[in-house]
Amino acid sequence: MFNKQIKELMNIIKERNLYGYIVFSSDYHGSEYIVDYFKAREFLTNFTGSAGTLLVTRTDAYLWVDGRYFIQAERQLANSSIKIMKMGTVNTPTLIEFLKQNMKENDVIAFDGRIASFQFVLTLNKEIPYIQIRDEEDLVSLVWKDRPALVNNKVYELPYELTGMTIKEKLEAVRKEMNNIDYHLIASLDEIAYLFNLRGKDIPYNPVFFAYALISQTDAILFIDKHKLTKKVKESLENQGVKIFGYQKVYSILKMIHGSILLNPDKTNFALCGCLGKKVHVYKYENPITLMKAIKNKVEIENSKRVHVEDGIAFTKFMYQIKNRISKENFTELSASDLLLSYRKKQKDYMEPSFETICAYKEHGAMMHYSATNESNKTITNEGLLLIDSGGQYYGGTTDITRTLVFKNITKEEKYHFTLALKSHIDLASAIFLRGCSGTSLDILARKPLWDVNLDYKCGTGHGIGYMLNVHEGPNSFRYNSNSAILKEGMITTNEPGIYLENKYGIRHENEMLTVYSHTNEMGEFLKFEPITYVPFDLDGIEVDMLTDKEKEWLNNYHQMVYETLKDKLTKKEAEWLKKVTRRI
Repeated sequence: MFNKQIKELMNIIKERNLYGYIVFSSDYHGSEYIVDYFKAREFLTNFTGSAGTLLVTRTDAYLWVDGRYFIQAERQLANSSIKIMKMGTVNTPTLIEFLKQNMKENDVIAFDGRIASFQFVLTLNKEIPYIQIRDEEDLVSLVWKDRPALVNNKVYELPYELTGMTIKEKLEAVRKEMNNIDYHLIASLDEIAYLFNLRGKDIPYNPVFFAYALISQTDAILFIDKHKLTKKVKESLENQGVKIFGYQKVYSILKMIHGSILLNPDKTNFALCGCLGKKVHVYKYENPITLMKAIKNKVEIENSKRVHVEDGIAFTKFMYQIKNRISKENFTELSASDLLLSYRKKQKDYMEPSFETICAYKEHGAMMHYSATNESNKTITNEGLLLIDSGGQYYGGTTDITRTLVFKNITKEEKYHFTLALKSHIDLASAIFLRGCSGTSLDILARKPLWDVNLDYKCGTGHGIGYMLNVHEGPNSFRYNSNSAILKEGMITTNEPGIYLENKYGIRHENEMLTVYSHTNEMGEFLKFEPITYVPFDLDGIEVDMLTDKEKEWLNNYHQMVYETLKDKLTKKEAEWLKKVTRRI
């Protein structure tokens, strides 16, 4: 059965003589994490995953989800008539392929053009030119009577000792990349925050704020609600040559420009592009800020390492407590999350979580993006596996770490898979590769141990990490089935292979890694990875005989580094325990 919300939307679709209506899981800026106002897909379906696209027609509803959410979607939509479209699986068409197969000439598809990306509409027009598009339809608001209000929080400016670059220096670098293009439109919130050395509190877990930016060869305009700016921040921006216009003013300004403009069609909504005159030449490329932001400068690297030590202290203290107390008292997924949060809050630079903690015991670990609720909250006892994926926003960096903790009575299969996933992690972490190599090329190193025994995980192996920004950022990543940027010194990328067996358990091992110079010989320049996560892996889950000598050497060296980094920052008992759990194997 369809719920009340879907039925109401279907009635509106019929009344307006539409084929269907598309609901995206984003906001006006293409953000991954969104505030409640934009959670339209969740409101309509009750599916709480962070990604997914909903199509509602006159009679049916379809939800496209990727491999991270297959299990979760099946459970949350179990009593719904919404059809789950498992992206990337055999015989499952993409949304546009589905529309191409089912829409007829002059059929009308509708969506909110402020949320749909420019690239989506370009592809839609190219693949199905015979249909009609209505992009000014916010039909969700007609159904969602008590829709939450948009937020309006203050922004704050970062000092030079945290940024390592002034706004002027960043603008000069952007203009250099623009060449002779007249304008550059930026809609991505993390890129705007980076460019203007500002941070905000408009989106949970992401220190960003709602704004647009337009850069020319002479001007830099920040479109932002002026109530977000304190007098001090406003004066600082203006003194650095930044003009400040109202948030909604961007639409009228874009209608007035002439010449050429650079924008990323994947990160710019269609409504913005629709304001551009027909004579404006649009250059559709990756924003230059994307790469600038991904390559951390010396100041950002130093600060990132510093806050990762703080995060390592917090997680190691948590690990010590739960491993030593689990035999005497029971935890729950929520109480364990709260315990970890309490240790992070004690770190001097901690601000907030970088995403909602995944604390998943036993079979819950098989759901890659599981979040415990009061209803699902599972009691943790002294047996089996506990997967904890968490991170923090610090005044000086962003962290993301996963550890799978091992209690008593784990099976041979669990120990085998724990070790297999660790081999995958180590094989990628220890890679030495020629300059010019991308994450697409290296992903096989992590997957090969699993592919050799016919296993895989339905997600990427790693993603770029922001600097006091989004926990997921591009262009660097480890993905065999999609393009990834060439790895460059200064990039920070996660390494997180795993094994997920439905109704049994999940295992993931995750560190952040900094790409650094290795050496040069007659074959060329080589790069390698430096781990900057300082937390032990749980030796209780390792089948030592499965590791090669090289893998043992990497693990022993890593654990020695963790011990030397943290030992003097823990209590005597914690340090003694850490020495034991980082022993050589």
